Amino acid sequence: LWDAASGDELRCIESGASDLVRGVAFSPDGNRIATAGEDGIVKVWDALTREQLLRLKALGVRAHCVAFSPDGERILVGADDSTATISDARTGEPLIVLKGHKGAVSSTAFSPDGSRIITSSMDQTVRVWETGNGRELLNIRGHTGGVKHAAFSPDGKRIVTCGTDGTAKLWDAVHGQEIPALSCPPDSINCMVFSPESRHIATGCIDNSIRIYD
Repeated sequence: LWDAASGDELRCIESGASDLVRGVAFSPDGNRIATAGEDGIVKVWDALTREQLLRLKALGVRAHCVAFSPDGERILVGADDSTATISDARTGEPLIVLKGHKGAVSSTAFSPDGSRIITSSMDQTVRVWETGNGRELLNIRGHTGGVKHAAFSPDGKRIVTCGTDGTAKLWDAVHGQEIPALSCPPDSINCMVFSPESRHIATGCIDNSIRIYD
């Protein structure tokens, strides 16, 4: 954990993972931290004391990413076996397993209101699910390589994705239609993020530039 203003290290949590820690997320109130390990184990920690509060059932495969729901009551984990699992953040009990991808799930996120989930996968698709029952709402296709990351805009109306094909794409979050707004240089995008007010997208590019789009 680092001080966001000074960059000073505040404390270090030894996760005990047998290999890499692949995912980390704060709870919405900032009091807990979830980590996802190469060993397929997700742990929840007290952000102040570093005490381990919870250990979720081992997935049996590599865990790639982890996210808290906006109310802090659910944890979402994407894994190497093409699934994403919703678990109770207090008990660790698995609640719903999202199945449909044909490749490793590379990123997971809840919509700002918590009603939807987005997952990206190395199978070149992005899928949107209903949180309450795990029903698939959208299957978004358009990348020609695996999708590394997908995120809702803060207002929940847009989705932005970036893939191993080096492109970033913008989509309507209700209908899944591509919005041709990102005229990015080909094969250039490595990561991206929405601004807090949903008006801009910043992309990190392999030419060491950061590009900002309306």
